[in-house]
Amino acid sequence: MTDNARILFEQNEVIQMYFNDPEWSRFDLKKEAVLKRRYEFFAGRVCAALAYKKLTQKKLLELQINEDRSPKWPHGIVGSISHNEKYVVAELSSKAKGLGIDLATLGSVEKNLQESICNKDDVTQINGISSEHFLTYIFSFKESLFKAVYPLVNEFFDFQSASVTQVDFAQKTFQISLNEKISSLLSKKMNHSEKTFTFAGDFSILDQKTLLSRVIIP
Repeated sequence: MTDNARILFEQNEVIQMYFNDPEWSRFDLKKEAVLKRRYEFFAGRVCAALAYKKLTQKKLLELQINEDRSPKWPHGIVGSISHNEKYVVAELSSKAKGLGIDLATLGSVEKNLQESICNKDDVTQINGISSEHFLTYIFSFKESLFKAVYPLVNEFFDFQSASVTQVDFAQKTFQISLNEKISSLLSKKMNHSEKTFTFAGDFSILDQKTLLSRVIIP
């Protein structure tokens, strides 16, 4: 048995293999959404179920939805689901306190969003990454952090609350810090005394077009 399990597919593959199989119909939104949304939701849940089986050797019979629309993971499990227009991924852990994963299409984040995404403590450039793709990296790193932290603090926070302080393109790693306000909330939940939290993240590039970012809170 492993402590972490990740399942990554192209969305079209998941739909072709599982969507019309009655065994997997429990993960279909059916008439509650347009077909595109049904496909996205279904593909994410299938990946989560496959990751759960890989992690625990058990079948995931259902995956309920929290009030904030996030997945309600089984007891003792943390996880994250993400998709872009091509891929879908789910990763689960039985040891981590938090886990966030994000898929983003390179170049999809527009320049006019820079002020809402970046703050004065963020890196201003990343060696090996073009200026056209820079914002996608910062956005995705912060999104993966949000997904890891939010279930622990149960309070929404914006991208100004986190700073990407270091990126190593060769090693495909980054460091990201929370501001004092969110760190204080996290400290209370985790019974720590840190004034600020800094986490290590990792990333990879799929088919030269998609960025996959991840933050794990051990």
